Amino acid sequence: ENSVGDAYLVALHWALTLMQGTVWSMTPLTIWERLFAVITLPIALVFTALFIGGTTILMQQTRDFARDLAGQKNALRSIARHYSLSPDFSARITRFIEAEKSLMDLREREGRLLKELSPDLQRDLKMQIYGGLMSRHAFMTFLMSRDPPFVRHVCSVLATHDFVAGEIIFSPGDACKVVRFLVEGRLLYVHGHRLEEELTLSRGHCVSEAVLWTLWEHC
Repeated sequence: ENSVGDAYLVALHWALTLMQGTVWSMTPLTIWERLFAVITLPIALVFTALFIGGTTILMQQTRDFARDLAGQKNALRSIARHYSLSPDFSARITRFIEAEKSLMDLREREGRLLKELSPDLQRDLKMQIYGGLMSRHAFMTFLMSRDPPFVRHVCSVLATHDFVAGEIIFSPGDACKVVRFLVEGRLLYVHGHRLEEELTLSRGHCVSEAVLWTLWEHC
């Protein structure tokens, strides 16, 4: 004789087969088995609808992304032919467009998440994200030890900027208005135009921190 667990497993199997329009020989024998089958079927239908709906939305977003990207590439090819742009420069723009589309989608999702949080939670979240990175700098470590609320406020107003490989972030003589912390990737820093003084910076390094206490320009 089958156990109670086996009996209800059969009832679940029978309920799921109804979704396929299949009539099997399994039928509920008791009122409890019938109640179990009746409850299971709507739940299964709801999860199936959610799965199909989510898959459809994902496919639509992917199709829109690909169509938008293809449109931008077609426009770029037209501009390249019209102005006789070099292949290398066209390739740089293409890489920028592809990277920018992906980064914009990521930043939009992050923005929607932050909007769901309270202002206090937003500040705490940004402190968790940027606090460890900023603590690698001696001046920021000093500020954290003396005035943690101020550093928390600084983290809350930080903005993320994304750059693609080969992009020039600043040039000598440009006015410096912000200090930059390198979150991911590498940055090639060349002092003036002297290539022998170039320096490769990685995660945790910062650039132009002097702007925090004086007027500064890139050099």
